[in-house]
Amino acid sequence: MKVRMGSKTAVVLGGTGSIGKGIVRALAKCPQYEKVTLILRKTMDLPASDGDSNYSKFEQKSMDFEKIPEHADLFKDFDVGFYAIGVSSASVSETMYRKIELDNALALAKMMKDGDCKDVHWVTGRGTNKSSWFLFGKVKGQVEESVGQMGFKRCSFYRPGGVMTSDNSGHLGPKIAFVMKAIDFRNTLTIQADLLGEVIVANSLNNEAKKPVEILENPEMIKIGKALSK
Repeated sequence: MKVRMGSKTAVVLGGTGSIGKGIVRALAKCPQYEKVTLILRKTMDLPASDGDSNYSKFEQKSMDFEKIPEHADLFKDFDVGFYAIGVSSASVSETMYRKIELDNALALAKMMKDGDCKDVHWVTGRGTNKSSWFLFGKVKGQVEESVGQMGFKRCSFYRPGGVMTSDNSGHLGPKIAFVMKAIDFRNTLTIQADLLGEVIVANSLNNEAKKPVEILENPEMIKIGKALSK
């Protein structure tokens, strides 16, 4: 993997979730990103900078997600956009799920594109398929198709399986996380949130990408993660 050098700017959506936090931690350790803006409902506490992580380059901006079109100015002039917003289809009504995961997502993608963002790195999930019988897969598939046709210079979609955290605070919950750890001895079904963040940020710097739209499934992300650790 050849890494792009030089200074880059990024915007992150979904930085408070388990995947988003993994992306934020990876960006803090990545010197190629000189400025990172987190767009959130409300600001969050960030760790202090240390020898490995630079959090002083982060800026936080609050946004009313009920009034997305009014916030176009927040999305201007970023090199790269990272998108990790997600809700469980079991936790809200179908109408609300489609609003958050489809309507809002496409509105945010359009504002990034209109703001001259060159590349987007977008987390969807395993089972994404616009022809799926399941709401999650169908909606995520529609998002991938629509965002992929918006004309970004590069559009990378990440389809992780179960996302694990060190304290089992992720979307799987502690009981399911325990079972997944026991059965996923080949690391094909799950991935650690911090590793996923590192893979996404590293891939955003990869200048060997040959297609404007790429899809990375869980096994491929595990493979990249192993290569990063060497």
